[in-house]
Amino acid sequence: MVITKAELADWNSHPVTKAIWAEIEEAKIEIMQRNKVEATADETAMRAAEDKGIVQGMECIQDAFGFIEEYMEEEE
Repeated sequence: MVITKAELADWNSHPVTKAIWAEIEEAKIEIMQRNKVEATADETAMRAAEDKGIVQGMECIQDAFGFIEEYMEEEE
């Protein structure tokens, strides 16, 4: 199955897609701003590492879709 540039543009402009991207951005901000101080230094380090990993996963998803858009523009 091939996705055309027009289909990708339609998908990106869809209200559901925009809502998903907005939720991801809000979640990233919330995670990075929440208090990471736990009962012990080890627990604090684990919480910070977990939060960083979650945010990096979200950024990978965003980067993947950005790459798809760039690739399709190059193909024209």
